Amino acid sequence: MDCTTDGIILKKIPHTDNSSVVHIYTRDFGLLAFLVQGKSLTQKKAAYFQIGNLVDISLNKKDSGLQRIKEIGLMKGANLMSNFHLIQLIQFFSEITSNCVTDAYSEPELFDFLIFHWTEESSQIPLAWKPAAFIFGITQILGYELEFTHNSNNEIEIKEVLRKLAQSEYPQTNPKQRRAILNYLLFNLETQVFPGKRIKTLEVIDTMYGNT
Repeated sequence: MDCTTDGIILKKIPHTDNSSVVHIYTRDFGLLAFLVQGKSLTQKKAAYFQIGNLVDISLNKKDSGLQRIKEIGLMKGANLMSNFHLIQLIQFFSEITSNCVTDAYSEPELFDFLIFHWTEESSQIPLAWKPAAFIFGITQILGYELEFTHNSNNEIEIKEVLRKLAQSEYPQTNPKQRRAILNYLLFNLETQVFPGKRIKTLEVIDTMYGNT
């Protein structure tokens, strides 16, 4: 079936010396894995396969197995990423999403949520709060319950902060307090969705917290 769809590049895994398997979360089909070979990786279109890019793809959709991309370009209104902080943040988003999304079926609400956080639509969220706001939001979208038995030794009560995040409010805090909130949200997500996995990009997020 020939079709086009929007997608988000979530992961790229080396397959052979001149090919990779690229995981793309698509608006119309959910998570799909594509075999990308040779010319597509070495010529100028290789830039489109950077993790976190928003793309428009044309494919001949198969019911199973690795898909093949016929054409790829940037999603309308999207640009190749160049801002350092944005690249690091979106790599974090991509890793979290890769661990949460495993099925090849469409979830428009989740796709729209991801696009919101990937683009300038989310510019009202302070940079320092973007990681926690993303984790909190994806937990709500996927329908996971947060356990509120956690006791915080920080000045800000976790329940109150979560209430504010739900209302798109972002309290004034220091990096240690924000990290505690992020720890709590990640603990809940990891426990319910991907137990035992280590989020590699979390170290980069810590660096960002120290800079904001």
